[in-house]
Amino acid sequence: MGRTNKIPRTDSGWAWVVDCGAFIAYFTSIGYVSSLSVYLTIWMDYFEASATTVGLVVSMGILMRGLMSPLSGALCTKLGPRVVTMVGGVIFVTGAVLSSLSPTIGFLIVSNGLTASGGSMLYVAEVQALGMYFKKRFAFAVGLASAGISTGQLAFPPLVTYLIEVYGWHGSMLITAAINMHIVAAGALMRPMVRGKTTKKRRAHSVTKQNPGKNETCSTDETDPEDTMAGR
Repeated sequence: MGRTNKIPRTDSGWAWVVDCGAFIAYFTSIGYVSSLSVYLTIWMDYFEASATTVGLVVSMGILMRGLMSPLSGALCTKLGPRVVTMVGGVIFVTGAVLSSLSPTIGFLIVSNGLTASGGSMLYVAEVQALGMYFKKRFAFAVGLASAGISTGQLAFPPLVTYLIEVYGWHGSMLITAAINMHIVAAGALMRPMVRGKTTKKRRAHSVTKQNPGKNETCSTDETDPEDTMAGR
């Protein structure tokens, strides 16, 4: 019997789990970035820095996200969104932890740039992953995942304000960094997919063998070799 290529199911089943993972990644990462504005006046007093200098913390993050986007896209093509999301999550959390330990404003600017680099990787990877798992409902899936952005922007600033009152700004950043470890788990949900490509011209034939009491039918299909999709 001829070999049959595996064609993954899209727009149903596990695809919605991946969409949920993308929502979580956007919720935690964008929520963290949006909450940085809560720290600005605290950093001005703590580091005795001007508003312009402290503003560079946020500006550096925006700059690095933009600069890293083309590289993130190339990495997704080469390694797949699963690996890029998980690595980006680790880089994001590492930058956030280093930011919580910043001894100077300069160190904080650089560490936040590292956080933004990881964020750029996962932002691009989520869209590619949804493109793999959704065809007919792709636009709806992207919209659903993007709802995590506004939800994170709404939820994180009040949470960070409360954490600062209880644990100080160092402790609050460390706790939110731990929350962002969920990005790695969200990336792990993007399990590998295998898509088979069939030739334009399919040939199939059946041969019937007469046996006592039963008939056997053997069929063969001619297909191209399996093409493994990115999602390793």
